[in-house]
Amino acid sequence: MAEFKKKSRLELEKMTEIERKDYYKKYIDSLRLEEKQLKRQLVVKAKQTEIENRKRVNHAMYLVAGELFNSEFAVPFLKSLSSKTRFTSRHTEDLNLLMTSKGLDKIIKFTPCEETKKDKDKSESKDNSASVKQNAEKAPSEPNSEEILSEAKV
Repeated sequence: MAEFKKKSRLELEKMTEIERKDYYKKYIDSLRLEEKQLKRQLVVKAKQTEIENRKRVNHAMYLVAGELFNSEFAVPFLKSLSSKTRFTSRHTEDLNLLMTSKGLDKIIKFTPCEETKKDKDKSESKDNSASVKQNAEKAPSEPNSEEILSEAKV
C-alpha cells in the first residue's frame, strides 16, 4: 500500500464532500495500518528481549550450579537428592553423566524411577477399565422367564 499523503487545509476545502469523506476514510485506514505495524514491531522486540533474558538466566543458573559444586554443601545435597528423588531414565542418565564429569560418580549414583508419569496414567486407565469389567461381571444377572414362573407358583 502506498504511503498516505496528507493534504493541507486549503486542499481539503477545495474538495467536494464525497472526496473529503473518501480522503478521511483512506487516512483512517493508513493510521490503522501504521498502528498494526507498530504493534508487530513491539511484539518482535518483546520476543527478542525474552530470548536474550532467557539466555542470561540460563547462564546465571550455570554459574550458580558451578559454584554449588565447589561448595561444601554440594555432596550432602546431591546425596540427599539422589536418595529421596526419582527422575526419569533420561534425566537419570544426564545426572549420572554430570556426576562422572565432576568426579562424584563413586560417591553419588542416581537411580531412575520404575515408571514414568505417562506409564502411571496408562496403568491407572487400564485399572479403571478392569474394575468396570469386574463390576459388570459381579452384577446380578436378570432372572430368566423360567425362574420368574417357578417363583410365582410357590
